[in-house]
Amino acid sequence: MRSTWRMGLGLALLLAAPLGLTLRRARPAISNQRSPVTMADSLQARPPFEGASLSMADGENLLTNPGFEEGFSIREDPAVNVANGWEPWYVTGAGFGIRPEWNQEQLWLPSIRVLHGDYGQKMFNTWGVHTAGIYQQVAVPEGSLLEFSIWVQVWSSDCDDICVSPLEPCHPPSPNSHGNYRVSVGIDPTGGTDPLAEGVIWSDETVYYDRWVRLVVYATAQAETVTVFTRGRPEWGVKHNDSYWDSASLRVISLDQFAFLPLVLKDLVGPTPMPTATFTPT
Repeated sequence: MRSTWRMGLGLALLLAAPLGLTLRRARPAISNQRSPVTMADSLQARPPFEGASLSMADGENLLTNPGFEEGFSIREDPAVNVANGWEPWYVTGAGFGIRPEWNQEQLWLPSIRVLHGDYGQKMFNTWGVHTAGIYQQVAVPEGSLLEFSIWVQVWSSDCDDICVSPLEPCHPPSPNSHGNYRVSVGIDPTGGTDPLAEGVIWSDETVYYDRWVRLVVYATAQAETVTVFTRGRPEWGVKHNDSYWDSASLRVISLDQFAFLPLVLKDLVGPTPMPTATFTPT
């Protein structure tokens, strides 16, 4: 048996990456091994920030408290301290793990895992795994094409170095190093709040450690409300399975600015194809 727990309102998070004028889903490697992840070498070469900076969205950010600067509040108990405007969710039972903890990450803490401003949303387990996140429901124009993005940094370690997620075992002969912590975002274009619903559009899961990664996804609203979700899902219960979230955005995409160019759109995440803008001579 599995059970899903969620509170109040919510929003669905999405993952994809616009590259130039072509939209393609990002598919970073995910390790299925308890030994060092297969992307060890490339991790060392990447800069501190990952993810496409180009956005095709314009207009206002539709989220409430998108930067987690507008206060936090305790929900079920002191271990569930979630940013105002957002709601926690988690799934328990075989294969899903246990409830994580949520807390306010602060810029002046030793971890220094805040991207912008003074605060971010932390979610973590100690010696455990979880399938969990936060969500928010948002009013949008029905039929609008939406871009959701959020930045995340993961620290997953069987050691206590707060700045390093190890790629080698910490305490040989134990094989444990990191927890293969996977992150993703999803969106329910109908505005539902069940993260396990078939209609939720999820991004590919990705594994990156100790650097900020921008997760992006696109969907067409099928109602006047959509729900965005974040999701963290470590595979192994190492000592530290922590994820830090900051600077979320939900915006309407307008293709008017690209009307003068042929625009090729591929691998769009979502059930509704994005329309193609075609060059028209004048």
